[in-house]
Amino acid sequence: MNNLTTNQQELLLRFLVRAFAYPDADFLKVMETFRQEEENLPYLKEIVSTFLNSPLMELQAEYTRLFITGYPTTPCPPYESFFREGRLMGSVVYDIMRVYQEWGVQAELGLVDHLSTELEFLAYLLSATRIPELSGKAREAFSDFLNNHFRKWIPDFRKALEENARLSVYNQIGKMLILLE
Repeated sequence: MNNLTTNQQELLLRFLVRAFAYPDADFLKVMETFRQEEENLPYLKEIVSTFLNSPLMELQAEYTRLFITGYPTTPCPPYESFFREGRLMGSVVYDIMRVYQEWGVQAELGLVDHLSTELEFLAYLLSATRIPELSGKAREAFSDFLNNHFRKWIPDFRKALEENARLSVYNQIGKMLILLE
């Protein structure tokens, strides 16, 4: 992320939060808004177009298979505790909750260590760096969370995604995660 500006980093994080959401009609509307950001982050152009040009039912089926209820197992559960501890709601959840609480952030218990929740928190910390009295603390918290949580499981998640995604768009967003590793 070193070669991206803080604004580009935040845009990337906010895009990924949305890209890893369940694809429905609102999802497509949000993707459309990211077309306006393609100048600010060139990585978006191809991915946004792919999402918008893919049949919604195919996106939904692939999302469900990859992240929710694949058969015989879900290939890419988007949870830190799954990749770090081999189970959902592992002990890492309580550490993450403590970090969130330090920043006044609350997350639904079952989503504390979800990929989108972690991405949203990282984006929140980046936005806090614009507040002069929080800037240093926010930068430190961003770096700590990235290193102590996100980077400890994302390479394995990304690999599982690359090995299991049948639609190219999910491979593409998986590759975008490299920018955060």
